[in-house]
Amino acid sequence: FRSKNTLEKIWIMSAGVIMNFLLAIFIFSYLIYHNGINEADPRAIVGQVVAGDPAENLGLKKGDQILSVNGVQITNWEEMTVEIHQNPDAPVHLIWQRSSVIMKGNVTTESVAQLIGDEIVQKGMIGIQPIYDHYNVTISKALYYGCQRTYHFLDILIRTIKGLFKGNISIKELGGPIMIAKVAGESASAGMNALLGLMAFLSLNLGLLNILPIPGLDGGHVLIALIEGIIRRDLPLKLKMGIQQVGLLILLMLFITIMVNDIQR
Repeated sequence: FRSKNTLEKIWIMSAGVIMNFLLAIFIFSYLIYHNGINEADPRAIVGQVVAGDPAENLGLKKGDQILSVNGVQITNWEEMTVEIHQNPDAPVHLIWQRSSVIMKGNVTTESVAQLIGDEIVQKGMIGIQPIYDHYNVTISKALYYGCQRTYHFLDILIRTIKGLFKGNISIKELGGPIMIAKVAGESASAGMNALLGLMAFLSLNLGLLNILPIPGLDGGHVLIALIEGIIRRDLPLKLKMGIQQVGLLILLMLFITIMVNDIQR
């Protein structure tokens, strides 16, 4: 290994991470090819009402068209979502149409945490979903959408890591082996598709975290290889050992913190 040039070393040390990403793309592409894709209808028409949520208590039903929220006229689903989201745990006044009958009522939204940028923001929800149009896709389209979905989740993970470093997201939000086992059990109960989706998401987690420039991880080894390539000589062995020990200490502290989070949950 030490006889290889810098690019060869980086390629070798990145192989595991690359396979993590490829596995995620493969799983997402398979799921999309097998299940097809659902595209949301842009109209502000209720496709489904979540049982027990505020919308059901208000009396909204599938097929109802939302006309206004808090006096703001609604022409599409996105406009309605914006108005409802900006009122977490607050009453909103809705006017909707069912067949030819105009109906109205007040409902208090539920507050749901969402990742916006690199911050956790509370958004108002009432528990409705749009109409979805289902399409089957070719293998090439499935691969395209698989790459797209992989990028989507990678973007979420990167923004989450940024939020953690900036202090916008609490480290208490992190989960470890116990949480993974719990979620895996729930996913298995929901069916093979859910379990495969979780597998792809965990593979992306593993790949992204492993490529971070933290000593002890693949990213740390890549960073050392880059430094050695730039200075055109190997770093002293004692220095490399010291760097690895610091990295392992950081990982150990992180592991303990995450296990405490899991147990407290």
